[in-house]
Amino acid sequence: MKLASLLLSAMIGAASTAEAAEFLKAQLTEGGTKLTIAQSDGASFDAPRDEDQDRFAAPGVSRNHRYAGWLALYPNQGASYSQPLDLAVVDASMRIHLFSGSFGMVFGWCFAEQNDAVVYSFSFPHGRTPVGFEMRRINDGKLLRKFRLEPVGPDEDEYQVLRAKAPVWTRCAQESAVAE
Repeated sequence: MKLASLLLSAMIGAASTAEAAEFLKAQLTEGGTKLTIAQSDGASFDAPRDEDQDRFAAPGVSRNHRYAGWLALYPNQGASYSQPLDLAVVDASMRIHLFSGSFGMVFGWCFAEQNDAVVYSFSFPHGRTPVGFEMRRINDGKLLRKFRLEPVGPDEDEYQVLRAKAPVWTRCAQESAVAE
């Protein structure tokens, strides 16, 4: 993908030192148009952006400090504001791994407990819509778990229904989506 080749060309000189460094912090600046990732060796770099991407959101670093991730937002997706289409994760080798749902946008995400996978939720931004969750291994994108909640009724609270019906492994992505 374009984003992966952009990162590769931007990081080619730093790749040998980056493999030994851990990710410490991912910080949004400039109103979300820039994301800076700090490393344990004192270096930092700006997260790459696809040519159509205009913003970043929900950055995070894995508990083992081997991965940093964020939501990639794109304009002109049928709304007057940018929409989170992809979850991007960079590894210690400076490779970008992209994840997206089978429909809608990615609204919540987290690193799974074992740190080598991500959990993310996806749905459409408005109206009653299904909500999907996937857990995927970072290094190869393999689907490890999935869950789908069909649209809730007009008198039901989607948040409460998700808490009652969704598996425990989805909780961190649920909480991340609510926090946004």
